[in-house]
Formats: sequence, C-alpha cells, structure tokens
Amino acid sequence: MTKAPDAALVTGAIGYRLRRAHFRFVENWQRRFGALGLHVAPMQGGMLVLIGRNPGISQGELARVLGVEHSTMVQAIARLARLGLIARERAAEDRRRFALRLTGAGRDAVALIEANLKAHEDAVLRGFSVEERATLRWLLGRILGG
Repeated sequence: MTKAPDAALVTGAIGYRLRRAHFRFVENWQRRFGALGLHVAPMQGGMLVLIGRNPGISQGELARVLGVEHSTMVQAIARLARLGLIARERAAEDRRRFALRLTGAGRDAVALIEANLKAHEDAVLRGFSVEERATLRWLLGRILGG
C-alpha cells in the first residue's frame, strides 16, 4: 500500500489556499460568462466596468487603480480593443495619452457583468453568511494594504 504524500505544509499555506480560491473564482467566471457569450478574464471584466464608469480614463490610471503592471495593462487593453469592446483615442489634453471608452459592444458587456456579478460571487461563496463575506472582504483588504 502506498503512503499518501505529506502535503500539509503546502496545502495548508495561506498563499496556496488564496491561489486555489482564485482559481475557483476564475473557473466559475469563465463558465458563467462564457455561457452568456462574454469571453474575457475577470480582470478584463473589471477593466470594462471601470472604463464604463470612468469614460476617458487612461491606461496608466487604470493600471494604478487595479494595481496591474504596465505591460500587463497594455496587453489586456489591446485584447479588449481587438474584441471591439473598447476604443482608444488620443487624449485631447495630452496626445501621448490614450483615453479609453466603451464601444456599444463594451456597454453591452458591462451590462451583462453588472447583472451577473452578484450571482457569480454567490455561486462561489455559497454557504457563506453575509457576515462571513464581510469578514473575508475585510481580511483580503488587509492583505492588500487597504
């Protein structure tokens, strides 16, 4: 009989558990929104919502708000533009900067995200009380420094 591997040090680590929880959220996001015809990653969905609520926001401002590296932001913005969800326009006040705006398809995507985000989180956090969710949000905020 083969002895089960001793994985407790790894599987009990907070970082490991955070990463696994992240995968659970991403898997559910992809399944839920993919079934609705929206094929963007959760971070890209968040970017769309922020652009929709802040028309004309720059890539740099968006990167700062989300805590994303510049190169990652450039790739994500390029993908959203290729999908026809956002438009990049040179900012009138600074031609070196791009102002980001949603297209009609982008507005539809944001409406879809906003209508389904609570159900997405509810599915992953099924069994968590309102208080437990608030505690989790607070604890994650402490990790993130906010």
